[in-house]
Amino acid sequence: MLKLQKEKQHEQWVDYAKLFACILVVLGHLFQSFAKTNLIDGSSVVYNTFQHVIYLFHVPVFFFCSGYLYQKISPINSWSNYKKNVWNKFLNLGIPYFTFSIITLVLKSFASNSIVTPQEYSFLETLFLHPASPYWFLYTLFFIFVFIPSLNKKTISYICSLVIILKIISILLSNKIALPFCISSLMSNAVWFVLGMVVMKFNALSKTNCAITLISLLFIPLSILLYANNIKSPWISIMLTFLGITMTCLLFYKAKQIPKYLNVFLNYMSKYTMQIFLLHTICAASFRALLFKFDIQSFYIHLCFGILISFFLPIALAYIAEKSFYLDFFFRPVKVIKGKTK
Repeated sequence: MLKLQKEKQHEQWVDYAKLFACILVVLGHLFQSFAKTNLIDGSSVVYNTFQHVIYLFHVPVFFFCSGYLYQKISPINSWSNYKKNVWNKFLNLGIPYFTFSIITLVLKSFASNSIVTPQEYSFLETLFLHPASPYWFLYTLFFIFVFIPSLNKKTISYICSLVIILKIISILLSNKIALPFCISSLMSNAVWFVLGMVVMKFNALSKTNCAITLISLLFIPLSILLYANNIKSPWISIMLTFLGITMTCLLFYKAKQIPKYLNVFLNYMSKYTMQIFLLHTICAASFRALLFKFDIQSFYIHLCFGILISFFLPIALAYIAEKSFYLDFFFRPVKVIKGKTK
């Protein structure tokens, strides 16, 4: 019965949306590294357009899905629930954040001559004040969980108004006042998290029609067209981000018939989305440094191995970690602890 309830709660489209966003994050970082090491032309129109388009929406999709699941499975209706939720989020986000941030910083210190992105801040400043990419997402998400409760009739209008005001303030203060990263990032991204909560609260995805889905598909041509004509503003970016999130979520939500072989593959990959997210830069950068050490400069070799290493080495390491309590703890601390105490 419990297993049946969990399956009923589970929404597969969320897994697929997160996996899709993760794939774009990996490709974005991979091509950035190629541009910085002159494997590709960093000034090319194709490269810059691709980077511009994916950075409009891929991480906001993560925030949206996190808010959607938070509203669905983590109702906060008491102080004890709040404390338990914050503690679980601290473990689930904080342990991977500190673990893989430290690994990244140590690797950068040992390979300072060959790294693509030099470290701007000291070790402690990076960990606590200026989180490194891509781990800033975990850092920001934790603060969002701390400050935003789940929605109910009393809080919904207050919370929605608050995050919209914070987003507007973050735009108006952009490049004018240097706020601490934890505050500026929360102000910029909480709106997408709460959007996911609202969509879940009102079951909005099930109420959309084909017309809305088709309108959301305008995200890609509009993003390319506006970028090509150098039409930029933070308000346009917000509109495009909203369209990008809508497009991604509706495409996977509406996809009723996926070939069985593709479904099996996507399910397997989505199982390791978190591990891919945590390890892809470490794995890809290490292997890229090895290729350069042997003077291998071919873009196609770097591309093929870069993609394979970014996705399948993290999966292999995650599979190995699953066999050990001590290793898996760094990826899924709360789940491992609960499994150990049963």
